[in-house]
Amino acid sequence: MPPIRTKNNPYYGGPSGQNKYSPLSLLQLAVADTAVCDGLVNGRINRLIDTNIFPADLELLTADWNAVAASEVAPKAKLPPLVVVSSNRSAYIARGVAEAARALPHGAAAYNNIADVRSLRLNDAEAIISPPLYVPLRLGNAPERNVYVVVHQLEYATYTAALAGSGITVVGWSFAAHVGGNQGALTGFGATRYAAVAFCKYLRATAAGHADNPRPGEAPWGKAWIFDDNVIALNARPAANGPGGAGFMSLLADAEARMSAGSAAVVGFHGQPIPQTREANRNWANALCPGDQDGTIVHGLPGPRTVGLVQQAALWNIEYLADRLLNFSAIFLASKEDVSVCSYFDQKPILYRFYDQVDVIKEMVPPALHDSAGAHGAGAQAVLAARRAWETNFRIQEGLTEVVSDNQVRTLVDFIQNVVIPATQPLLPSDDATVTRAVCCAVEQIATRAIWAPAPPPPPGQKAPILSPAELASMFTQGDDQTITALAP
Repeated sequence: MPPIRTKNNPYYGGPSGQNKYSPLSLLQLAVADTAVCDGLVNGRINRLIDTNIFPADLELLTADWNAVAASEVAPKAKLPPLVVVSSNRSAYIARGVAEAARALPHGAAAYNNIADVRSLRLNDAEAIISPPLYVPLRLGNAPERNVYVVVHQLEYATYTAALAGSGITVVGWSFAAHVGGNQGALTGFGATRYAAVAFCKYLRATAAGHADNPRPGEAPWGKAWIFDDNVIALNARPAANGPGGAGFMSLLADAEARMSAGSAAVVGFHGQPIPQTREANRNWANALCPGDQDGTIVHGLPGPRTVGLVQQAALWNIEYLADRLLNFSAIFLASKEDVSVCSYFDQKPILYRFYDQVDVIKEMVPPALHDSAGAHGAGAQAVLAARRAWETNFRIQEGLTEVVSDNQVRTLVDFIQNVVIPATQPLLPSDDATVTRAVCCAVEQIATRAIWAPAPPPPPGQKAPILSPAELASMFTQGDDQTITALAP
């Protein structure tokens, strides 16, 4: 098989999204690379199958499933929930909840709506972060939608202790270990997103069948929001025909209504490449006019594009995904879980809507608010260790993949160790864990590009997948309805 043609990315490991997880640049794939790309994807799928860890029963853990299901339907059906994916940041979320309460205007029971960014303007020595967008106080008075944070079961106890009384329900997830399995817990970016979508499917079905449902058998909603844990605002960028602003006072409802008008799989927005500092976000909020600061100016949701990178904050059509057995791919450990699924949608094609005039604003999380830095960080450290174990497992075979750069053929691990990492220094160390992570990211770059890559000679303006249809389907569809076991502590 011919080696894969590529160059090194000298900015790999940098803060921007396009560099942080991309050790390769100028990656070129052709039909001749199909066997290599199929082998990389199949290798990961087969290793997960061989360890009896995926596909497998998904265990979901929360304090009271009956109360959770009832809260979605009684006394009336709730609006689509906000589901937050998180790891290592229970202290950060708890601090955000406290900051939102401390910044609340005198006499107010809550902020006006998600476009109300007055909580970002707090300026004193204690204000070290901006409250995340999904903090219940920021959703307005009586928002009629629930907030969940989905974490690996290894971190469930840490999050439940930190978020007690916050109005946020913690849900733990883990793939059940079967007899004969010889690898630790499956974690990583793809598995986390997979679990979040699976939880939404399960919650919808459970709420529909709850005894308190005023309309027995009818699901309360067909869609759900999934947020990164450090999303703090949605910004309407200035357009030629009007001003920008802090967001849209009815953005959630507007996006939900537009999804209802068609069969789009997801509605997404423009993600910023780099999270901002707390000071930068405060300056942005302070520069807005009063009506944009308190979320009382109405901005209309602009028209969407049909192609883009959905990430960081998105409305997912849970009914559509459930009916078609679609989900994120759990094989993406360290990167590209979002790029890969959008590439898959483009390739099929599956309709989605992308609003590039709406920015998702994220904020850097201070190192001191990472759980692993504190006394209760054992769960976060275990999740990281589990992901690194899988990266090492995959590297055994994937590192032997041949690449050619500057007319020199090398194995992928040799290329990473002796070309990619040295070119980034002093940004990245040259230790074995860094090399292993970079090999993992490189394979995920290759797999993502193979989903939707130029196949010479394509018709003008069109592309074709390098991966075979079987590999495409096996990454993003579940072969059978998954068994989900609901657990209580």
